[in-house]
Amino acid sequence: MYPYCHRSGGRVVPPLLTLVLAVALSAAAWSQTGGTGIITGRVSNVATNNNLEGATVRLEGTAFSTDTSREGTYRFEVPPGNYTLHASFTGLDEQTFPVAVQAGGTVVQHIPLTSGIYKLDRFIVSSEREGNAQAITLQRQSVGVRNVVSADALGALAGNPADLVARLPGVVGDSVGGDIRYVSIRGMSNNLNTVTMDGNRMADAASNGATREFQFQQVGSDAVERIEVIKSPTPDMDADSIGGAVNLVSKSAFDRSPGRRLSYSLGSIWRPYSRRDEPGGRRNYTVSYSEVFREKLGVTFNYGMREHANTSDMTGKNYVIGDVDPVATYNFNMQDFRNIRTRWGGNLKLDYKLSDQSRFYVNFVMNKHFEHSNHTSTTWSTNQVVATRDASGALTGTGGIIPGFTTAQTEWRSVPDSNVRALAESHNKDAAAFHYQAGGVHKFKGLNIDYDVYVSRSENIYPKYGGLALVARNIGMRVNHASKDGPAFPDIAQISGPDMTKIASYTENVMNVSNSTGLDKFLGAAFNLKKDFATVVPAFVKVGARFRDQTRNLTNDPQQWTYVGPDRVMGVNPATGLNDDNLAQFVNPVYSYQVFGKYPLLPYAARAYRDKKGSTDDYFGPNPSTHLAANPQQWQENVTLDRTNSLLGKRTFTEKVTAAYVMGNVDLGKVSIMGGVRVEKTETSGTGAKNDLNAVERARRAAWVGPVTDAEAARRVDAQYGTTVTNRGENQGVFPGLHFKYRPIERLVTRLGYATNIGRPAISSLLPRLDVTHETQRVVINNPSLKPQTANNFDVSLEYYFEPAGMLTAGVFLKEISSFIFTDSSQFIAAGANNGYDGEYVGYNLITSANGGFAKVRGLELAYQQQFTFLPGFWKSFGVFINYTRLQTEGNFGGTTVTRTGQVPGFTPESGNLGISYIRGGMSLRVQFNHKGETLGSFNANPANRTYTMARSVVDIKTVFPIRKNLSLYLDVNNVLDEAERATQRGDARRLLTHSHLTPQFMFGLNGRF
Repeated sequence: MYPYCHRSGGRVVPPLLTLVLAVALSAAAWSQTGGTGIITGRVSNVATNNNLEGATVRLEGTAFSTDTSREGTYRFEVPPGNYTLHASFTGLDEQTFPVAVQAGGTVVQHIPLTSGIYKLDRFIVSSEREGNAQAITLQRQSVGVRNVVSADALGALAGNPADLVARLPGVVGDSVGGDIRYVSIRGMSNNLNTVTMDGNRMADAASNGATREFQFQQVGSDAVERIEVIKSPTPDMDADSIGGAVNLVSKSAFDRSPGRRLSYSLGSIWRPYSRRDEPGGRRNYTVSYSEVFREKLGVTFNYGMREHANTSDMTGKNYVIGDVDPVATYNFNMQDFRNIRTRWGGNLKLDYKLSDQSRFYVNFVMNKHFEHSNHTSTTWSTNQVVATRDASGALTGTGGIIPGFTTAQTEWRSVPDSNVRALAESHNKDAAAFHYQAGGVHKFKGLNIDYDVYVSRSENIYPKYGGLALVARNIGMRVNHASKDGPAFPDIAQISGPDMTKIASYTENVMNVSNSTGLDKFLGAAFNLKKDFATVVPAFVKVGARFRDQTRNLTNDPQQWTYVGPDRVMGVNPATGLNDDNLAQFVNPVYSYQVFGKYPLLPYAARAYRDKKGSTDDYFGPNPSTHLAANPQQWQENVTLDRTNSLLGKRTFTEKVTAAYVMGNVDLGKVSIMGGVRVEKTETSGTGAKNDLNAVERARRAAWVGPVTDAEAARRVDAQYGTTVTNRGENQGVFPGLHFKYRPIERLVTRLGYATNIGRPAISSLLPRLDVTHETQRVVINNPSLKPQTANNFDVSLEYYFEPAGMLTAGVFLKEISSFIFTDSSQFIAAGANNGYDGEYVGYNLITSANGGFAKVRGLELAYQQQFTFLPGFWKSFGVFINYTRLQTEGNFGGTTVTRTGQVPGFTPESGNLGISYIRGGMSLRVQFNHKGETLGSFNANPANRTYTMARSVVDIKTVFPIRKNLSLYLDVNNVLDEAERATQRGDARRLLTHSHLTPQFMFGLNGRF
């Protein structure tokens, strides 16, 4: 969209920005009139001593009503007289207090609330109940469609906030190595969600990729008070959230009444069924401190450290294309996956109350994440050709697959294409993220102002990532899928060729090592002003502006070597007929693990860069990397590949987003209406290598005589990729929104919402890529002017709330998405000096990305949550939560053929959760079930080529047992039923492709509080 806009100094200025500044300036000149008095105070839970955000306070017999702020405070400015205050909060008993107000006076009336159920339970259980109650309260009061979950709601976390997010309706978690890495909302790609802390973007280097994904593995949960998932954003929120927005709300000392709070946990995380984990598990601890000094200065400090092992047995296989039996297997691989993850960090937040009307805050958040991995993998493969037999029945030709195969069993011949590749790797990932935010909140007569500035920075470093692979050829194999261990772990046996368990059989090698970095950084600021009108029909108008600047810097310096030995020839030297490589010197002398306890032990190389004590859990010492450092003349580097990838790997991307909005709300009693519009302007810039092999360079290469030296190879790469190109783009959009909320009776809320959103193009699409192929006259270039994908979102929901802390909700939604991004090859470069390419490439086919296509996503969301404290005896200790989401989609997705639900990659049509809890006398027992339906991984016009991620259903158990006052023992078990973390299949026949077996994880220890 390109709506009408003002121009100033040659730059586009959002038209609403003038309105925002005008309202702000007029508000600054606005002053309070006399003849009224003030009633103010704080609402808290007596049992837990927590301040209650979202409590409803009203003056009986009047139109005055408000909901308490984050600090639990309320404020009325009323004419003099006698009033009765009435306060209520989900799950607590209502209270009333008489107050007398004089003109110009201030009455301070704090309101303590409680309920009998809180008096009976210990504090830790009370906080869980209160967390649920507050989450339900905030969801009930929300203008748009949102789900809220408290960090206390579902028991202890493993330090990953996505564990909570994935329990909400319409949210699906994607686990990688035992941790949820991504979440998708309402079927949308994780790249189309936004993740914020206290409303501001959190940086994420995305494993050094050029995507917009956010990886929850690198974020701790210790600083988080609650999590909000906004599915129907309002105009005061960023527009780029087609899927939804996840907001992590940080802890604050003013969440609680004045006083000191100190809590801690000490424990262990262990996979007892994996002998690759440490006996007794790996340490973890947390500490949380908060205190309010003289009701002015609030200090909260949270810190946690968690180390855990993700040890998996992974297998994969592939078949000759086809869904009709029999189908031959031509590849099988297995991996001993050993990843030790350490996550530590937290936050320090300072809140200062200048007065009851003004508060300032600063928040410092640190998250660090380190992965130390030592993997071993083996791949057996052959070509996809079935061998033929001559007249005598002997096998001939180069085909690797022996005739007579069945779907259950395939045999391979001893031909060069039949080989085994044994690889030992060492991986390190060092990630750090810092998030700094400062701001203020000011409340005056009918006027609220808030503002903030923030910096968020994330960096990933992958140093010396790789290892040495050894290859043996002419290995005949039998792969039998009819195994007693199931199709994921077939039986294999060597039937011909050199003995694959002997190092002498291995004649080829290659060592790949990657060194890459990624930096993601946000700078931003926001200003919001809200004016309340105390008229017959209560209303407010809110305006604001926001700016953010994102930078993504990427580098990659891969290196590839082969060991060639003293004679500088890998394998047998044709000149001498000898092989002097001596690969045996690299073999790991102590490795003994067998994947799934059944596969053969092969001669794996010692892991590169693991020469110090403690760097591996088996052998450390001399290895290929130490040999390379001491004997570089015996190794051959692939200079062309390394230098090419290094130049292509240096990329920089910046994006600036300037936004302004205006929105208003009227409350007609049972009906409230909120509407508004947001304007966003986006400017992008990306710099990267240009790939251009011109006629002069081609002629120079053709004139070269003799072998290409390393120096000449490097020069050629520099000539082709040594220049850079910068892409720039700009677009502007207008995003209206309208939300209706109807409360026909006290506990029933119905919603009708309309919102417009966008999904910004992937960073990789906006980075420079100019590849020129003169022979085929093609120019491939990215399109920095790509517009975001746009969506119209419609929501209808029905919500019924009941005491204590329960709700039943049902909703349907529709997303109409347009401007899908697709590949456009319909253009040709025109003649002339101003053709955009300095007059070059005339007539070449220009291939780029463009916007086009459409999609519709329809969904049904159901949810029920209840604590049965109203029941007698044994039954009152039970609680339950359950939700279910069903999605359908259709569209052309950038082409001309309309595809539907089962043909959309990455789209999860079905998901759900079920949880049953028993809470009594300080004891808590929870059983939680999470289900994710089958997902299409990749679409292909040939159904036999489509891949699917299998449905996954996981059961977790979380328990807390009291020892004495303020001290308890916790024991949690994740994935009790030993469900595969990930399994993929292919074709309508659903032939198993990959399988990752990850044993249950136990977390146990002590929770304490002072």
